[in-house]
Amino acid sequence: MNTPSTQIASRRVGFLSCCALAAQVKTPVLIHWGANDQRVPLAHGRVWYRALRVHGATTRMIVYPGEGHVLEKPIHRQRRLDEDLAWFRKYLLAP
Repeated sequence: MNTPSTQIASRRVGFLSCCALAAQVKTPVLIHWGANDQRVPLAHGRVWYRALRVHGATTRMIVYPGEGHVLEKPIHRQRRLDEDLAWFRKYLLAP
């Protein structure tokens, strides 16, 4: 049965399972999140970030004010690209 309540329950289970797996994360994780994300609320991102940190994963979270699930403002899109490049240089190209 595909009702709004089962959809919400399904999302909760999926979200909780990613946090349950945080202890297994070995790859550095860069998180970009829109502060006004209606699809996946900021609180979920913060819990994911904290779970990674608690388990010793290398992680960084950047929150973009006034943005939703997709970054729309050019300044934020540029920052995301700059942050991604710096992250990749640090963790993919490091000796």
